[in-house]
Amino acid sequence: MPEKVAIYCRISNEYNRENQSESIQNQILLLTQYAYQNNWSIFDIYCDENYSGVDDNRPNFVRMLQ
Repeated sequence: MPEKVAIYCRISNEYNRENQSESIQNQILLLTQYAYQNNWSIFDIYCDENYSGVDDNRPNFVRMLQ
């Protein structure tokens, strides 16, 4: 039975706003490919845009941990 994994993507609010959605999509693509290459089953994908990594209280990060 394959391992179940969650994919988490985040982009900081300091990042160039024009490229944010593109960067999130690239992260999802790369992490999804990595999961499939390792025969992992993706449980869900969580994304937070405009949040610093310093703040652990990111909405989808918290939801993923729950």
